[in-house]
Parts: sequence; structure tokens; C-alpha cells
Amino acid sequence: MISKSVACLVAAVLVLVGGAPFVAAQPSGGVVEQFGPNAWTNWGVGVIKAQGFGVPPRGVDSSAQATVLARRAAIVDAYRGLLEASLDVAVRSRTAVEQAGVRWDTIETQVDGIVRNAEILEEQQYPDGRYEVVMQMPLYGPTGLGHAVIPHVVSPTMPPAVAPMAPMTPVPPRRPGYSPIATPPAPPDAYTGLVILVEGVHLDRSMSPAVLTPEGDVVYGRGWWKPGQFDPDLANNVGIVGYSSGAGTDSRAGAHPLVVHAIGISGPPQSTFKTDVVVSDEDAARIRDANAQGHFLEQLHVDIVVQP
Repeated sequence: MISKSVACLVAAVLVLVGGAPFVAAQPSGGVVEQFGPNAWTNWGVGVIKAQGFGVPPRGVDSSAQATVLARRAAIVDAYRGLLEASLDVAVRSRTAVEQAGVRWDTIETQVDGIVRNAEILEEQQYPDGRYEVVMQMPLYGPTGLGHAVIPHVVSPTMPPAVAPMAPMTPVPPRRPGYSPIATPPAPPDAYTGLVILVEGVHLDRSMSPAVLTPEGDVVYGRGWWKPGQFDPDLANNVGIVGYSSGAGTDSRAGAHPLVVHAIGISGPPQSTFKTDVVVSDEDAARIRDANAQGHFLEQLHVDIVVQP
């Protein structure tokens, strides 16, 4: 839901822009997700971007005034795109937040405030007077969207580490001749992190994912932490998992990760999003044994690699 103040600004933009058929440049990459025509989230870099457009209104007194008004319209349009994208990202964590006893409308208010701190990344004016602005805000960090979500996801008030989950969507059979990515040889105490490969299914990226067994036991993620088990500021600054499009590509799991293949995806039963990764009982035991010695989960050294 967009706040009344932002809705009024959007209405002003529509008057100024006059329905001009602008089309944003489409970013590419395995960790970039489009939200609407002019906004997108780069999960790999950890930013949300939006393009805003404006045209000068008719009847202005000078070209300078026309430029100011077109720029203002472009900025408001970009704010609208950031707000809608931010709420779309945050709503994937809605079930987890509400399970922690937090009203969702308070999260919407926080998101509205965070978006207002976004920065202008690029701007330009075209010869015909049109104005374009690209704005950006971080997913995590001191001014990031995570501050509205992460504290509740890692809260000790989250439900126990065994909870109902939505029916699992299995990973499809691997193609003939497929060679799975193996864990680099290393003793359990030398593993620097965890890489989970998700192949052949669409996973909804989220700020509150969980790694589950087929029975719903939480191996890692929401409901897993205990008070004093980790630094909550670290989660606010980097998120509880990283996302990438290839094993070993900008991985936060370090040089010698434990690599496992997901057997399916799922999510909370109250949610329509498939944000959770399901691993086999055997791999769950391997993760727990390795972490008992390496403690990489407490350091949030977890990377989810999504491949087609």
C-alpha cells in the first residue's frame, strides 16, 4: 500500500508526464529481478533501482522553470518505482514478520521512510526537455530495506525451528550427462561456508529464506537463531543469505564451501511465495556436522545459487 503523501506525488507526476510512453532499459543478469516496467532489484549487488521520467508542463514562464519541474516529476516517478519495488520485496517476508508478532502496516511505514533516503545515481535531460533520473537504495546496510525486516526475522520471538510448510515443489530430474558440482575436498572443520544449488525451478528470492528438511526442520534461516548466537548488526548489514547465478561467483561462502544440491523449494503455508530451499536429510546432517566445527552459519556465510 502506498502512503497518502506518495500517492499525491504520483498523481502530480501523471499530470506532468502526460502519459509519455517511456520504457526503462532492461537490466540483465541471473540475480536481477524486474519489478514493474521501470524498477528492479539486483540481489547479487544488494540494491534496488528505479528509473523516473518527467516532461515539462505547458505554460511555464521559462526554460529554467520547465527543467526544474520536469526533473521534479522524474524524481517523484523514481520514488514511486522504488517504493513499489521495495514493498514487493518486503512482502515476501510478510509471513515471517507477522509470525514475530509485528503488524504489517508498521513495516509499510518504515519502508516508506527508508525509500525517502534513496540517492540519485544518474540524471539527464533530453533535447526536447524530457528528464530522466535513476535512483538507487540498498537492500542492506545502515539505510537499507533490511532494517524494516531483518530484525524481526532473526528475533528470538520467531516460532520454533520446526513449523508447517507449503507443499514442496521438487527439483526436476537432471539432464543426461549432468555432472553435479561437488564439494571441494576439505575436512569438516575447514569448510568456510555453505553453497546451495537450486536448479530448474523458480525460487522467489527473499530477505527471510529458510533452509529446510523435507519434514520442515529448519537447518538455517528464520526460526533458527537463538539469543546471543550471532551479531544482529551483521544480518542488517549483509542479509542472512547471498544470491548468485553461479557457484564460486562472488560467493560469500568463502574458498572452501560445503556444496549441496536442493531437492525442492517451499515456503510458509500462509505465503504464496516459494522462498525456502529444501535439502535432503543426509545433506542436512552434513551441514549441521560441518557447522558444529566451522560455525560458518553463525557468520551468515551462506550463498544460494539459482541456475536454470
